[in-house]
Amino acid sequence: MPPFANEENRALDAVIRDLEKKLELEGGTLEETNDRMQVMSEHLKNVRQEIQYTQSRLEVKEKELSTEDHIKVRRHFSVCGRGW
Repeated sequence: MPPFANEENRALDAVIRDLEKKLELEGGTLEETNDRMQVMSEHLKNVRQEIQYTQSRLEVKEKELSTEDHIKVRRHFSVCGRGW
């Protein structure tokens, strides 16, 4: 600010500088928040894929157990002389 500026202009200059500092700080915060959101979105995508994979493994295991139970029942009736 030039030395000949009046008091009002100096006060306005101080307000502008404060606002510019705040804007600079908030701009950095916004950028960090956007970066964090991107990382969290990628993590959520990975978690959803893991859930889908785990669910499919569970379904396969349930079918396997059902088949084993069916085989046990058939074996029992076969041993008892009651074939299907």
